[in-house]
Amino acid sequence: MDHQIAITLGITIGSMALFAWNRLPAAVVAVATALALYFAGILTMHETLSGFGDPVVLLIAALLLMATALEAAGVGAWAGQFLLQRTGKSETLLVVSIMGVAAVFSGLIGMNGAVAAMLPVVIVVAVRSGMGASKLMIPLAFACLKGASLTLLGSPVNLIAATESYERGYGHIGFFAWSIFGIPQVLGTIAIVALFGKYVLPDRHSKAIPVDLSAHARTLVDQYGLDQGLTDNVFSRESGLAEVVIPQRSSMIGQTVFEGMTTELGDLIVLGVQRGGADLHQREVELQAGDHLLLQGSWRALDAGLAASHVLPINTPEAVRKQAVPLGQGAPAALAILGLLIVLLVFNIVPAPIAAVVCAGLMVVTGVVTVSQAYRGIDWNTVILIGAMIAPAVALTKTGAAHWVADQMVNALGGAGPHVYLAGLFVVAAAISQAISNTSTALVMMPIAIATAAEVHVAPLPLMLGVASGASASFLTPFSNGVSLMVYGPGGYRFGDFWRLGLPVLIWTMAVTVFIVPLYWHF
Repeated sequence: MDHQIAITLGITIGSMALFAWNRLPAAVVAVATALALYFAGILTMHETLSGFGDPVVLLIAALLLMATALEAAGVGAWAGQFLLQRTGKSETLLVVSIMGVAAVFSGLIGMNGAVAAMLPVVIVVAVRSGMGASKLMIPLAFACLKGASLTLLGSPVNLIAATESYERGYGHIGFFAWSIFGIPQVLGTIAIVALFGKYVLPDRHSKAIPVDLSAHARTLVDQYGLDQGLTDNVFSRESGLAEVVIPQRSSMIGQTVFEGMTTELGDLIVLGVQRGGADLHQREVELQAGDHLLLQGSWRALDAGLAASHVLPINTPEAVRKQAVPLGQGAPAALAILGLLIVLLVFNIVPAPIAAVVCAGLMVVTGVVTVSQAYRGIDWNTVILIGAMIAPAVALTKTGAAHWVADQMVNALGGAGPHVYLAGLFVVAAAISQAISNTSTALVMMPIAIATAAEVHVAPLPLMLGVASGASASFLTPFSNGVSLMVYGPGGYRFGDFWRLGLPVLIWTMAVTVFIVPLYWHF
């Protein structure tokens, strides 16, 4: 074994061990892995940092911004309400419904776009149903990963396989031809999660999940003794309520307020004043530190008025609006832009990163989200993690380590039949994809699949599809694809949480691939 291959495999295995140890932040481990490859002389400076300029990183950041905009516009709140109304109190039916919607969405706009769009919806569902987010996030990720096998644009791996097959003259793979083995994969995955998920998934409530504000109107009306008839009217697309507290050293201490007055700019109304939990109904109240005010006004006025340091909002208008106002003021624009993204991706008008960046920019330009909301909505830990983990993928390809591992496993199969070679290539691709990106795995393994087909005198296309399916079967670890990475934080997961449910899903995926693919694409 070449010493560079040994070093690369050692560093990669070491990083996986640190991920599994779970004592260091995942982003720190990822960056340390990239730096270790540089100081070991495996990668140049450009190669070490190239991941942060990779289009996939920008794609995921843009899709996270899209998800933030959809959530801010109340699309997530509406979808969450819709799912809860249709599924009732059945956790199993809820999981099945989420997975079904996510899988179809993944086939339409790609797995990364689907998880980004569905993430706020599932967060709302978790908050309102009382379920631990960890019970829903892995099912969401697996549904998006399997839904990617429904169409050509579901995953970059599909495009790689289709392009390679067409250019080499092995045959054309149609847009929906993937559904031949994609549909049974999706249905089987949903069944596995529905049957075993409740037993093997952890029950954790992530700190990243917000409090449930869906009944916030009722809470404020009751607390401040307002007319009960206001409950259904205090929150609308245009206006709402906000509760604030007067902090120490606020410039408002000593000012006089009374119920029904308007603020200095005339855009907010004081509906109530409380001190120590008791209502102060006297005509005028001289404010003290710790007093609570209930304010009413337009969402724009509440955002502006509560941004100042002289008051502290109990719950920000932005957080309340996301959950309490389904299909808010920016919803029409947000849904139109989402439709544009789907059209751009389905018809391949522009590359996916360009489409995502354009649509994310439109979310800001049309006022669905502000620039500051966009920055806050992007999970920068995920972005850094993905960017840093591209370095080991580069090293495994550059040094030939991925080829070495693949060759060892393929050679061990000996002179078996074509189904065994198909299964072997799937296993090799699936094993590599647990450590590096599915795209890198596919690029490394496709030449091996073609060479294997030539040696054993079978058609290369089924073996290439076996590689594509295996490269997309990264269910055992959370750090080998953007989909699992995006649910890792919100789900409050640990490294070892994925393989328990991921292993039976991987076995099912392999069984479908080995037995279904040759029925349509003959050896």
